[in-house]
Amino acid sequence: MTRPPAPGLPGAGVADADASAAGPAGLDRWLPAWHFRERHATRVDAPPDAVARALREVTVGEVRFLRGLMALRALPAVLAGRPRRWDGAGTPVLEAALRGGFVLLADEPGRELVAGVIGRFWRPVGNLAVVLDGPEAFARFAEPGYARAAIGFRLERGPGGAVRLETETRISTPEPGVRRRFGLYWRIILPGSALLRREWLAAIKRRAERGSAGGMAASFVLGALLHFLLLPGS
Repeated sequence: MTRPPAPGLPGAGVADADASAAGPAGLDRWLPAWHFRERHATRVDAPPDAVARALREVTVGEVRFLRGLMALRALPAVLAGRPRRWDGAGTPVLEAALRGGFVLLADEPGRELVAGVIGRFWRPVGNLAVVLDGPEAFARFAEPGYARAAIGFRLERGPGGAVRLETETRISTPEPGVRRRFGLYWRIILPGSALLRREWLAAIKRRAERGSAGGMAASFVLGALLHFLLLPGS
């Protein structure tokens, strides 16, 4: 099961010095201080490599409510005559995010993935992400009037061979004016944001467990076939 956002959010914070109590290491490197944060986690009964593969391959169509919530978010732009291009249902969510302005900040297959974006997310229209040419551009960016956001996924081995998959989103708004504007926007979109992240984790879980079960079944059939072929003749 996924768990609700951590208590006390939104709220300013700094990554703990104790790595065991901190969030994903990539988040701690690229966005160690934040003003708004959201965390969710789920248990996946599949090997880490299957979970990591599902994280990369899960599609827009597999995440329930994603297209509907994105359409709702884009409605002001549509009404203003600035419609956006929609990604197809078969597009991987990660690919769509990177195409939409996110930049990959950390990628350790089987352990962690972090992506970041910079923008004026609270604007109904004209809120396109800043174009970044790599992780260092995300770290160096200091133009006033913008918020920096990062989302991370972390995989940890759990009991019984299961994987604990956690996602955390952090938003940094250094300027008081930006913080006030984003804070209002955050209070409005947080329920939908939380729902979307829980459904994203659920879609990764379904894909990883389905692939893992399929692989186990194939291995069983192959093993049985080899055993039959190697039986001595009567």
